[in-house]
Amino acid sequence: MPAGPKLDALQTQFMNWLLHATPDIQTLSRETTSCDKETRLRIYANAYTSRLVEALAENYPATHTLLGDDRFASLSRDYIQAYPSHFFSIRYFGHALAEHLKHAPDFRFQPVLHEMASFEWLLRSAFDAPDQATLRLEELQQLNPALWPELLLKSTPATFRLALHFNVPNLWLAIDANAEPIAAERSEQTVQWMIWRQDQQIYFRSLEAPEAWSIDRLMDGILFSELCEGLCRWYSEATAAQTAAQYLASWLEAGIIAQPEKMDAEKPDAIDPLTK
Repeated sequence: MPAGPKLDALQTQFMNWLLHATPDIQTLSRETTSCDKETRLRIYANAYTSRLVEALAENYPATHTLLGDDRFASLSRDYIQAYPSHFFSIRYFGHALAEHLKHAPDFRFQPVLHEMASFEWLLRSAFDAPDQATLRLEELQQLNPALWPELLLKSTPATFRLALHFNVPNLWLAIDANAEPIAAERSEQTVQWMIWRQDQQIYFRSLEAPEAWSIDRLMDGILFSELCEGLCRWYSEATAAQTAAQYLASWLEAGIIAQPEKMDAEKPDAIDPLTK
């Protein structure tokens, strides 16, 4: 009997058959007395698709609820064809569902679906983000106030931002609590939101424009002096500094400021950049 293909080649052929229905795998499959080769292959194909649909439902329970079982199943099948899984972990399958909803002909005229999927993906992303030690208020209080301008602030990896037109967070809360359904409502102006993790709990809250701008800068890393200067777009110089301090206090309480590698209370050059 001639030797069959090597394992990696066989796996590639099998995956090509699963994703693209290539015929070459048929010659490598075997029949049994109870099941022909076509049926055996179909069992694998159906199980593969079913597991991916389950993964999407796990990542997007509220989107699933808004669509209903049949439409979500249809969406899932279309998404699997448009975005075949290339990830080692199934956790990340579904990363482009919001974008798919934004442009797919059957769904693009329901923008609440795109926004809900975006919101749910960030909730899951915040939950799975790497751990990061956070700066504590008592540590900051030990820093000489003269050194505050050169203090580099950066958010933890579990901090995210999102702009929404619809009342998606309220919709999500009602669905998550199995409460009475509420109607989707669209605001003329976008509402800015922050999503973050603290002590293994996920939180989210809306933001006014100055704080939304500040969080965006915080995610990239910003000096405290730059934060104060930027807030002068909305406030006087004195009020901007006071507002920056208030923001900093609330961020410390929420646990979204990453811990610097080291922070000397006296020497400005010892305030190292925050861990990336």
